[in-house]
Amino acid sequence: MAEVHNDEWFARQEARLEEPFRNTKRYYCKKALLEIILGPFTLFILSVIGIIRLIKMWRYIDSFYDQTKDYMFKGRMIKNVGPPGCGKTFTGANIAYSLALKRWEDLKTDYFTARTMVKEWVKNFDYEKLIAFEALKESYEFFAEREDRFIPCLLTTIPLREYKTGRMSYRLTPAVYAMAQRIPEYVVLFNDETGASFNCHDSLHIADDVQDFMRFIRQMLDAVGINTEQGDDGDAKTFRKSTDYNNYLGGQEWLMRPLRLEKRFEKKKSKYFKRLSAGKLSEAKALYIGQTLYYMKEYIKTIGFRRIPHELRSAGAGMFASVKEDYIFPAIGCVQYDDRAFREAYKCKDQKIELEGWTGLLIEDCDLHAYDDMTRKQPKEKSNDEGKGNAVAQD
Repeated sequence: MAEVHNDEWFARQEARLEEPFRNTKRYYCKKALLEIILGPFTLFILSVIGIIRLIKMWRYIDSFYDQTKDYMFKGRMIKNVGPPGCGKTFTGANIAYSLALKRWEDLKTDYFTARTMVKEWVKNFDYEKLIAFEALKESYEFFAEREDRFIPCLLTTIPLREYKTGRMSYRLTPAVYAMAQRIPEYVVLFNDETGASFNCHDSLHIADDVQDFMRFIRQMLDAVGINTEQGDDGDAKTFRKSTDYNNYLGGQEWLMRPLRLEKRFEKKKSKYFKRLSAGKLSEAKALYIGQTLYYMKEYIKTIGFRRIPHELRSAGAGMFASVKEDYIFPAIGCVQYDDRAFREAYKCKDQKIELEGWTGLLIEDCDLHAYDDMTRKQPKEKSNDEGKGNAVAQD
């Protein structure tokens, strides 16, 4: 009788998929350790390779944690620009997430330290600081009450899911830019594809709203924003007018891919399908192996890093020298599109597949004998044409 994966095994596999950094460290530390141990038997070449691999891995990890420290050091609004597939959304989402975590820590620090000053401000009749503290307190309490289900300080046009915890981002809607309701302090706004985000909301006069809102956050509200843009029409023009810096992305490169593990998976997959097609696997055994292969494939996706080169330039000509750097992210990032929201975005997902009308795409069977007869005539016709051509050339 074939083995059966129990609930504990499934839970362990699912949890492992939420730990990209840990998976990368586990995989390459084991590999490097083996190389270091075998080094003395290979003139220490393997040992050197293993040490270099470890140094490189830790350098990538340190780079990821440090890269958002000064990201918004000059502007309140930055825009990611580049062709499809260069990593605009991936970069924007993960930078916004990292910024939100930092902003949440800043909000907590500012709230708890300012709270100790309230009595002093009351004594000195410092009403402006008391009003500012009230806004700070409301913002802190709003995020703190929902911290177990939502990522504090993060508002996005696309619902993002945090790995490990599964917390969701707050939803950035046109009502935010219209300031129809108050929003908390210290927020990070991530607006993906600004040229298409709010085009369906003409009644809100989004162009005027955006420009008014950007003036407001620069003067009154402690907030920052990251936009991505591919097109050059619609609301993109409006958001461009309010951008401090353009961040030009130069594509994506995968670093430290687990090539050996990928080869091992391909061998196991090939063997599995051969046995499956030959009828050599029972239903239970096929299920067991298939489940193992599924999680092996998903686990491989979590190992390694993405490098995305970028150049930060001022939106105004000649105001700021460009800065060229590399982003380093884990292979699957810290936040991803929420699967449910992704399916919801494609409204036809809940409809059945209708094949009527698709038959025109099929390649119909043809009479190969007739095709052969036709091709046999071609050389003769070609030679006649060539003869005419030669005769004309001679004339």
